[in-house]
Amino acid sequence: VVFGGTSNTIAGATTFSNTGSVTLNNDPTDSTTFTGGVTATAPSSKTINGTITAAGTGVINLGTSGVTVSGNSTVGGTSTGQITLGAATLADGVTLTVGTGIANTLSLSSVTGTASGTSSNLTINTTGAVTISGAVGTDIGTVTITQSGGTTFSSTVDAASIVLSNSTAAANITFSDNVTVTTGLTVSAGTAAYNVVFGGTSNTIAGATTFSNTGSVTLNNDPTDSTTFTGGVTAT
Repeated sequence: VVFGGTSNTIAGATTFSNTGSVTLNNDPTDSTTFTGGVTATAPSSKTINGTITAAGTGVINLGTSGVTVSGNSTVGGTSTGQITLGAATLADGVTLTVGTGIANTLSLSSVTGTASGTSSNLTINTTGAVTISGAVGTDIGTVTITQSGGTTFSSTVDAASIVLSNSTAAANITFSDNVTVTTGLTVSAGTAAYNVVFGGTSNTIAGATTFSNTGSVTLNNDPTDSTTFTGGVTAT
């Protein structure tokens, strides 16, 4: 099933039960709105491009099978329903933004760029809780948490840069596994006292790092863990 129009609006709660592929939009300027939400867990693969939205409390469930992100894409809208993405593969130079700054719960699998080309980027933007269960890496440029109600990276994160802009008060941004940052980590003060946790066994962060958040900072969970800030670290 292929939706190739520049602006598509589909009422009701939509379920794709076909076991072939689903393509939503062909261009970053295209948009498809499922006013009652959309579930596409049966298709063997999904390809998205542009904007995928829902309204009300409709969910956007593109889980189970993989999702190819072929152009700059935003998954979200005005709906407060949960957003679920299967393993996402980003084309060269693409930015995937999940959430539009409202209270969606986000559940992502792995996020992978395309090797040997222009780096791709991941942006998280919600006031709800976020779980990224799979690895984030392979030619990923910047991972940005614009805001969240707490974010957990359950697997490894390998990116040029990580930017933590904001989260709700007392919420944790947790890196549960090893983190490799080849350019720099930015931790902004934000508008609330959020916490940052590095729990991997071996973390390497390039550049001079300053933790400007006013919540807590946790570096390592075990005496055998290590975190290396190659340009130094300030957490005052």
